[in-house]
Amino acid sequence: MTTNHDSSSRLERIEALMLELATASVRHDNEFSRINGMLDRLTIGQEQNRQMIADLATAQEQMRQRVADLLAAQEQERQAIAALTAKQDLNQEAIAALTAKQDLNQEAIATLTASIQELRNLTADHLRGHA
Repeated sequence: MTTNHDSSSRLERIEALMLELATASVRHDNEFSRINGMLDRLTIGQEQNRQMIADLATAQEQMRQRVADLLAAQEQERQAIAALTAKQDLNQEAIAALTAKQDLNQEAIATLTASIQELRNLTADHLRGHA
């Protein structure tokens, strides 16, 4: 009976060890499943981060292009303003020249008016002298 009892006791210990191993195996499987789930979520998060970085890089390049376009437009406006300023300066010079010419014309008109008056006076004197 001791042999039977020893066998039975050994069998119980083996069953207990097998139960512990099965329990540990289930725990490890659960832990590995949990870790794999975390790794899957991390992988998804990394892919989302990669996509966000790519989107940000695209947006940054678009902003760089927009800034370059704005700078080019600003340069064109600066050149247009410089051209208009130069034209305005030429117009001011032309106005000054026209004003000077107008002053000369006024002097010439005054001289001609005085000469016409003098001719009238001479003509009147001449006509009185022959009358």
